[in-house]
Amino acid sequence: MAKKAASKAAKTVKKSIQKPAKKTAKKVAAKTTKVSNKDINDTPKVNVFLKDLKHPLKPELEALRSIIMNANSKLSERIKWNAPSFFYKEDMAAFNMRSQTYILIVFIFYNGAMIDDNTGLLEGDYKDRRLAKFFSMEDVLAKKATLEKVVNQWVRLIEQ
Repeated sequence: MAKKAASKAAKTVKKSIQKPAKKTAKKVAAKTTKVSNKDINDTPKVNVFLKDLKHPLKPELEALRSIIMNANSKLSERIKWNAPSFFYKEDMAAFNMRSQTYILIVFIFYNGAMIDDNTGLLEGDYKDRRLAKFFSMEDVLAKKATLEKVVNQWVRLIEQ
């Protein structure tokens, strides 16, 4: 009986010693392992999402997606916040499709760093984001060069 109790106590001590070590190793690995965009790029899921999407400005959204993805080869895409989103090292932007009259792109900025946009494309005075609205295909095409410039400025900002 005493032998069983000693054995059980030894197993409990062994488990309590091993568990923290495993958790610590996972935490260290998570902090030090960089995930490349290619490892988590999810274009197939974005394609399926858009195929099933019912939105009056779907062609505009698809054109904006193409402009963003073609603006810089370092970008990847995925579905996040229930919408197509773009990232490079950090989340860059996501579509917000709640409105039926325009497509909204929310650009995310870190540590207070912002892009100097004097074109009016980026709206808002939030400390961590700016908004870009597109109302029609003509609007998308008119703002294409500015959107490409913003995307590339954002990538340079993240690389600093």
